[in-house]
Amino acid sequence: MEKIRVLIADDKVEILNNIKRILERCNNIEIIEVATNGNEEFEKIIMKKPELVFTDNQMPKMTGIEVIEKINNELRIEDKPNFVLVTGDRNYNILKKVYEMNILTIINKPFNEEDILNAIEQYSNLKNNTREEIAIKERVIKEKGFISKLINIFNKKKEGKDE
Repeated sequence: MEKIRVLIADDKVEILNNIKRILERCNNIEIIEVATNGNEEFEKIIMKKPELVFTDNQMPKMTGIEVIEKINNELRIEDKPNFVLVTGDRNYNILKKVYEMNILTIINKPFNEEDILNAIEQYSNLKNNTREEIAIKERVIKEKGFISKLINIFNKKKEGKDE
Protein backbone atom coordinates (compact mmCIF):
# COMPACT_ATOMS: atom_id res chain seq x y z
CA MET A 1 0.00 0.00 0.00
CA GLU A 2 1.33 3.39 -0.99
CA LYS A 3 1.53 5.75 1.98
CA ILE A 4 0.06 9.26 1.98
CA ARG A 5 2.86 11.80 2.34
CA VAL A 6 1.79 14.36 4.98
CA LEU A 7 3.18 17.67 6.22
CA ILE A 8 1.88 19.20 9.46
CA ALA A 9 2.13 22.93 10.24
CA ASP A 10 1.16 24.65 13.48
CA ASP A 11 2.97 27.17 15.65
CA LYS A 12 1.60 25.54 18.80
CA VAL A 13 3.93 22.60 19.43
CA GLU A 14 1.33 20.80 21.58
CA ILE A 15 -1.24 20.85 18.75
CA LEU A 16 1.38 19.88 16.18
CA ASN A 17 2.41 16.93 18.34
CA ASN A 18 -1.22 15.88 18.91
CA ILE A 19 -1.87 15.73 15.16
CA LYS A 20 1.44 13.94 14.64
CA ARG A 21 0.64 11.39 17.37
CA ILE A 22 -2.74 10.58 15.77
CA LEU A 23 -1.28 10.27 12.27
CA GLU A 24 1.66 8.12 13.38
CA ARG A 25 -0.81 5.39 14.33
CA CYS A 26 -2.17 5.25 10.77
CA ASN A 27 -0.52 2.59 8.62
CA ASN A 28 -1.20 4.52 5.41
CA ILE A 29 0.46 7.78 6.54
CA GLU A 30 4.06 8.93 6.23
CA ILE A 31 4.76 12.19 8.06
CA ILE A 32 7.47 13.71 5.91
CA GLU A 33 7.86 17.06 7.65
CA VAL A 34 6.56 19.48 10.28
CA ALA A 35 6.65 23.28 10.29
CA THR A 36 6.03 25.88 12.99
CA ASN A 37 5.47 29.00 10.86
CA GLY A 38 4.05 29.87 7.45
CA ASN A 39 7.35 30.58 5.69
CA GLU A 40 8.80 27.30 6.87
CA GLU A 41 5.62 25.48 5.78
CA PHE A 42 5.78 27.04 2.30
CA GLU A 43 9.44 26.12 1.80
CA LYS A 44 8.94 22.56 3.05
CA ILE A 45 5.97 22.06 0.73
CA ILE A 46 8.13 23.18 -2.21
CA MET A 47 11.03 20.90 -1.20
CA LYS A 48 9.23 17.79 0.11
CA LYS A 49 6.10 17.76 -2.13
CA PRO A 50 3.55 16.33 0.32
CA GLU A 51 0.21 15.04 -0.92
CA LEU A 52 -1.68 16.31 2.11
CA VAL A 53 -0.98 19.25 4.43
CA PHE A 54 -2.58 19.82 7.83
CA THR A 55 -2.18 23.55 8.47
CA ASP A 56 -3.14 26.01 11.15
CA ASN A 57 -4.30 29.41 9.94
CA GLN A 58 -2.92 31.73 12.61
CA MET A 59 0.84 31.26 12.41
CA PRO A 60 3.79 33.65 12.46
CA LYS A 61 5.34 34.99 9.23
CA MET A 62 2.48 33.79 7.01
CA THR A 63 -1.02 32.50 7.78
CA GLY A 64 -2.15 29.08 6.62
CA ILE A 65 -4.52 30.73 4.14
CA GLU A 66 -1.66 32.80 2.72
CA VAL A 67 0.43 29.64 2.36
CA ILE A 68 -2.41 27.89 0.52
CA GLU A 69 -2.89 30.86 -1.82
CA LYS A 70 0.84 31.07 -2.49
CA ILE A 71 1.09 27.31 -3.19
CA ASN A 72 -1.96 27.39 -5.47
CA ASN A 73 -0.27 30.17 -7.48
CA GLU A 74 3.17 28.54 -7.47
CA LEU A 75 4.12 27.43 -10.98
CA ARG A 76 6.99 25.22 -9.75
CA ILE A 77 4.50 22.81 -8.19
CA GLU A 78 2.74 20.64 -10.74
CA ASP A 79 0.82 18.43 -8.30
CA LYS A 80 -0.58 20.73 -5.65
CA PRO A 81 -1.12 19.18 -2.22
CA ASN A 82 -4.55 18.98 -0.66
CA PHE A 83 -4.99 21.04 2.48
CA VAL A 84 -6.79 20.43 5.75
CA LEU A 85 -7.19 23.69 7.63
CA VAL A 86 -7.06 23.11 11.39
CA THR A 87 -8.22 26.35 12.93
CA GLY A 88 -9.85 28.05 15.85
CA ASP A 89 -10.99 30.93 13.62
CA ARG A 90 -14.71 31.56 13.66
CA ASN A 91 -14.57 34.74 11.56
CA TYR A 92 -17.19 34.50 8.79
CA ASN A 93 -15.04 36.30 6.19
CA ILE A 94 -12.10 33.98 6.79
CA LEU A 95 -14.29 30.87 6.59
CA LYS A 96 -16.01 32.17 3.44
CA LYS A 97 -12.62 32.71 1.81
CA VAL A 98 -11.51 29.23 2.85
CA TYR A 99 -14.52 27.61 1.19
CA GLU A 100 -13.66 29.41 -2.05
CA MET A 101 -10.14 27.95 -2.00
CA ASN A 102 -8.89 24.49 -2.86
CA ILE A 103 -9.19 23.02 0.63
CA LEU A 104 -10.17 19.43 1.33
CA THR A 105 -11.81 20.18 4.68
CA ILE A 106 -11.74 22.34 7.79
CA ILE A 107 -11.20 20.96 11.28
CA ASN A 108 -12.22 23.27 14.08
CA LYS A 109 -10.13 23.55 17.22
CA PRO A 110 -10.42 21.97 19.66
CA PHE A 111 -10.39 18.79 17.58
CA ASN A 112 -10.42 15.13 18.45
CA GLU A 113 -8.83 12.04 16.92
CA GLU A 114 -11.94 11.25 14.90
CA ASP A 115 -11.76 14.66 13.16
CA ILE A 116 -8.20 13.95 11.99
CA LEU A 117 -9.03 10.39 10.91
CA ASN A 118 -12.10 11.60 9.00
CA ALA A 119 -9.90 14.03 7.06
CA ILE A 120 -7.54 11.17 6.16
CA GLU A 121 -10.48 9.03 5.04
CA GLN A 122 -11.85 11.90 2.98
CA TYR A 123 -8.48 12.33 1.26
CA SER A 124 -8.15 8.56 0.68
CA ASN A 125 -11.58 8.47 -0.96
CA LEU A 126 -10.67 11.45 -3.15
CA LYS A 127 -7.39 9.81 -4.14
CA ASN A 128 -9.10 6.50 -4.95
CA ASN A 129 -11.79 8.23 -7.00
CA THR A 130 -9.11 10.12 -8.93
CA ARG A 131 -7.27 6.86 -9.66
CA GLU A 132 -10.52 5.26 -10.86
CA GLU A 133 -11.26 8.26 -13.10
CA ILE A 134 -7.77 8.04 -14.63
CA ALA A 135 -8.19 4.30 -15.23
CA ILE A 136 -11.57 4.89 -16.87
CA LYS A 137 -10.16 7.65 -19.10
CA GLU A 138 -7.26 5.41 -20.12
CA ARG A 139 -9.66 2.58 -20.93
CA VAL A 140 -11.87 4.89 -23.00
CA ILE A 141 -8.84 6.14 -24.94
CA LYS A 142 -7.77 2.55 -25.66
CA GLU A 143 -11.31 1.62 -26.70
CA LYS A 144 -11.53 4.67 -28.98
CA GLY A 145 -8.24 3.61 -30.56
CA PHE A 146 -9.53 0.08 -31.05
CA ILE A 147 -12.82 1.32 -32.53
CA SER A 148 -10.92 3.69 -34.85
CA LYS A 149 -8.83 0.75 -36.07
CA LEU A 150 -11.98 -1.30 -36.72
CA ILE A 151 -13.56 1.58 -38.64
CA ASN A 152 -10.41 1.96 -40.74
CA ILE A 153 -10.36 -1.78 -41.51
CA PHE A 154 -14.06 -1.69 -42.37
CA ASN A 155 -13.59 1.36 -44.62
CA LYS A 156 -10.62 -0.24 -46.40
CA LYS A 157 -12.60 -3.43 -47.00
CA LYS A 158 -15.58 -1.43 -48.20
CA GLU A 159 -13.39 0.60 -50.58
CA GLY A 160 -11.90 -2.64 -51.89
CA LYS A 161 -15.35 -4.13 -52.57
CA ASP A 162 -16.64 -1.02 -54.28
CA GLU A 163 -13.82 -1.07 -56.85
